[in-house]
Amino acid sequence: MLASQASPLMKAIVCRLMTAGWVESYSYMPPTGYQLTWSITGAEKAFFLKDAVSDNGLDKDGAAVAFTRDCQTEEDTTPLGDFWMACLRELSLKENEMQPFTGFILECDEEAFEKCFA
Repeated sequence: MLASQASPLMKAIVCRLMTAGWVESYSYMPPTGYQLTWSITGAEKAFFLKDAVSDNGLDKDGAAVAFTRDCQTEEDTTPLGDFWMACLRELSLKENEMQPFTGFILECDEEAFEKCFA
């Protein structure tokens, strides 16, 4: 599911991002989809996660869930795994919300980050 698609699941993820303070506001405009106004904190977290999502293919079907399970079972955690798990806890994301969440992360671009500091 793409961040450009309207669904109750996508709206729930956006609401979680807002509740956690990652996003200040949003709108939905077909066909482009959700337009998020990231907070400074949210943009920073999204940019750190963006590389992790891209480098590890976490936006692919089932990959985010598998990565999360690996993070939960590994004795030696990594800084990336720890950060990923902290973000999931902060947002209270469920398994079915992880892959769509990665879509929002990948759509956070430099322009969104720069707006935070304008």
